Amino acid sequence: MSEGRRPSRAEQLPWYVLLGAGVVVGLLALASAGTYLSVADARLSTLDVAQVVHYEGTTPAGALLDNGTVNFTFLFTVGNPSPRDLAFDTVAYKVWIEDVPAEAHVPVAPARQEVAVTNGSRTQLFTLVYIESVQVAPSRVPADGHATLVFPLRLNASSDATNFRVVQNITDYVVSTGGSPSSIVWNAWVLVSLDILGIPAASSPNTADYLLNVNRIVFTWGDDLAA
Repeated sequence: MSEGRRPSRAEQLPWYVLLGAGVVVGLLALASAGTYLSVADARLSTLDVAQVVHYEGTTPAGALLDNGTVNFTFLFTVGNPSPRDLAFDTVAYKVWIEDVPAEAHVPVAPARQEVAVTNGSRTQLFTLVYIESVQVAPSRVPADGHATLVFPLRLNASSDATNFRVVQNITDYVVSTGGSPSSIVWNAWVLVSLDILGIPAASSPNTADYLLNVNRIVFTWGDDLAA
């Protein structure tokens, strides 16, 4: 009885190729799964928003002078639970101020368009004084970490004379009735987008809609009174 013939190296080569291809496919699948999981984790990120209003150049009682400035500052804090770094990309914002003299039916100057907001039996009037969408300098949010983007807005007679006069008129009225400008209500709405670093943006025109922004996280915060 003869012994079985051992396969030659040439006969074994296709099996080695298939085995190697299987290993490569397996590694690619693991890498793809890892990418998917890192993106999914990144989308669990959180956004906290704080806002600070500070008036410069005022009368002793707090009314804005002609050379005064309104400093409205957002602080955007992102918590990133993923293994990928994020980067702030775009901030869009709208900021309204409560038009106290208009609520009291006092003739206002300059004239402005008001948005009425009813809360129970009280109706407040708001007027828009800041609106823009800007791309910010990349500011990273580290993997498994937090970062805060300080986003200041300045309003004065040089930057936007019309809206500055609106805020000046409101502070004048509040002070004239014995109030403090710090009591004035502001309403803000923001849209903040971040890129997930290391994830390329989709470029094919046939890409499904849900994949077009796979590398981007978008947060919105606040009440959009113009919606």
